[in-house]
Amino acid sequence: MSRLGRKIINTPRAPKSIGPYNQGVAVNNTLYISGQLGLDPDTMLFAGDDVESQTHQSLKNIREVVQSAGFTMRDVVKTTLLLADMNDFGKVNTIYAQYFADPYPARATYQVECLPKELCSIEFHILVMNKGNRSSSQLWSILARAVKCSYKEGKPKLSCSRHFETSRLTKKVFEVHLLEQSAEIDENTLWLELVPRPVIHQSNDSLELPTIVSSLHVRIYKTLSIAKTTDSSCMNPLLDVLTGFDNTGNVHLWSSEILLAHSMFFDCLYPGLWNELYNNFGDHPIENVCELCAGMTGAAGLAISLRKYSNIFKTSYVLITDGNDQCVASISSIIEHNSKRLLDNCNLDQDFLLHMDVKNIRWPEDSSRSSSSLIAELDESLVHRFDLIIAADCFFDQSYHLSMLNTINRLLSLQSGSTFLAISPLRGNSLHNFINLAYRMEQTYSWTVKLIPPSDYLSSQFISYLIDESNRVQFNDSELDNKIGHLIAFTRTN
Repeated sequence: MSRLGRKIINTPRAPKSIGPYNQGVAVNNTLYISGQLGLDPDTMLFAGDDVESQTHQSLKNIREVVQSAGFTMRDVVKTTLLLADMNDFGKVNTIYAQYFADPYPARATYQVECLPKELCSIEFHILVMNKGNRSSSQLWSILARAVKCSYKEGKPKLSCSRHFETSRLTKKVFEVHLLEQSAEIDENTLWLELVPRPVIHQSNDSLELPTIVSSLHVRIYKTLSIAKTTDSSCMNPLLDVLTGFDNTGNVHLWSSEILLAHSMFFDCLYPGLWNELYNNFGDHPIENVCELCAGMTGAAGLAISLRKYSNIFKTSYVLITDGNDQCVASISSIIEHNSKRLLDNCNLDQDFLLHMDVKNIRWPEDSSRSSSSLIAELDESLVHRFDLIIAADCFFDQSYHLSMLNTINRLLSLQSGSTFLAISPLRGNSLHNFINLAYRMEQTYSWTVKLIPPSDYLSSQFISYLIDESNRVQFNDSELDNKIGHLIAFTRTN
């Protein structure tokens, strides 16, 4: 049976290899990490002469290698600790507990006579196994097709046809058309035009959209392999999807993202959502917008960038972000394409000052650091800059909830009314746990938290249309959640 793959792990955020070895090697769902000392990766000097400084730095280095391989510190199953002096064990153990959470990995500790480099007090060895709850029916179906793929063809397909598999909800709120892009040289991508459906016609008059252009142009992946190959290396991109840093945004157009994008075209279908915006931005307009966890299209952030100037929208800067490099690359090409469309279609008599940008923003796992440092690394120019932050269906992994909330707070403007807005299904208890954590931080972060069910933010006619039951008047929110999702709103207070 052919092996699935072997991947070399090297990151500039950990000390570089200085001999015939790599920082790490991933084989299937197992990551083997070379011994890590307390060296600063920038200077290649010890973080300090004391065991505390070296312990912190060693564990930071390990965390960077683990995360760059697409794993988390919760995936660590075994640690081996080598100490120059066993009397330091108590100090090391206290620091160690800040980087790992229950259930803790297995551990062995030894005092050794000699460690690499002079002044070295500690060395860690780590074994990591990919966590089981990353799987989903979508990812396992990818794996099944990958195992069956023809190595001669060398391109395991995400779908059987040339067209991307759009969801039922996507087709109900957008017309999906294939765009012919002669300039697109990547044969593994498709460009789609998403034309918003008005759904409910209130008059015979033509409906004027509140956007500069009347559709979204997005780029999606139709295959998972970038280049043709005739050997088993064609499996590596598939392994990246299965074990890489949150690749869920690369394999699907998620319903919550699509609904959030559609809401920017038709205010009347989302009365509860727009009430939040009008109430929060009645005395100052939305100028700076950020989308977090945007996936491969950033459709919601893109839709906001298309809005015409109005009482509440005077958008000058839209930042679309994700923590996955492939998503960021895709969003970059989408922004470049749509920026040209906006310039070609905007009113030449009106100043057009919108700047669109894309960045990789990734926050650490909650158990990987002390609570005060659980936050994404951000440019100073982004701190408390954004009047409106949006996101969609990105709360399923509870091991990132605290660091995500810290990052939202750091990005969100301190001005009263500034808003974080998201749409997401409950997904068991994960969304409720996120909301409860946000509630507990209301005073600390000066915001109010709301969880709004579908029946309170969507029009009843729109709900009937979405679930194909036009004769029903009332719907149970739990049955709606599966198909539509709840609205989350954090609003800054004085």
